[in-house]
Amino acid sequence: IWGGLIAYTENNVTKYKLPDRALGDPAFELIALSTSGLPVSFVSSNPQVATIVGNVVYLNAVGESTISAIQMGDTRYHPASPVSQNLRVIEPIPKDDQTIDFTEIPIKVRDDPPFMVDAQSSSGLPVSFKVDYGPATINSSGLVVLDGVDGEVSITAAQPGSAYFSPAPPVTRVFEVSLKQRPTIVFPESADHGQLDDVIAGHRPLILQGVYATSGAPFIITSSNLY
Repeated sequence: IWGGLIAYTENNVTKYKLPDRALGDPAFELIALSTSGLPVSFVSSNPQVATIVGNVVYLNAVGESTISAIQMGDTRYHPASPVSQNLRVIEPIPKDDQTIDFTEIPIKVRDDPPFMVDAQSSSGLPVSFKVDYGPATINSSGLVVLDGVDGEVSITAAQPGSAYFSPAPPVTRVFEVSLKQRPTIVFPESADHGQLDDVIAGHRPLILQGVYATSGAPFIITSSNLY
């Protein structure tokens, strides 16, 4: 606060596209994120077609409604510009099946940085994620943040369907967060300038002095160009 004025920071809302729904489909959750991290609320322009309780949408009739995501800001952040999308509710029709392709997650160590998981639906509809158990969190984009402790983590990918696709069978991936540390290989000679010194071409072996792994384990050195 300076001179009675509050310094505000910009605040934006990112929202994911709403697929068409069929009357009779189950209620579904809305996903929207603000750059401030503040919670987002939702409003339906046509409650006769769709009503919203919290972030859950209930379908009431065939028609269209504009769904708006709103973030009003706080003492630090300006209100975000509302983001609106059109929700279309159609008469029920036969639905196609869909599946989820969820890539296996390799073993991690406790101090690994955040990482993205990879999952796509055969329908092209967005996939949602949740952590079933274990020392990690995941956001709606699939970014996993480890809690800094070891253990087993289970993540499930789901796709609830649309007016044209049935819900996909959920797919779960389990991975280990290890107590071990991830070793690094150190090249002392390249520490100052990021590369090895130039050498004269020839058949004389090149000895790399002082190269070691922080774990003390043996390692192999390879070349990207054998010529």
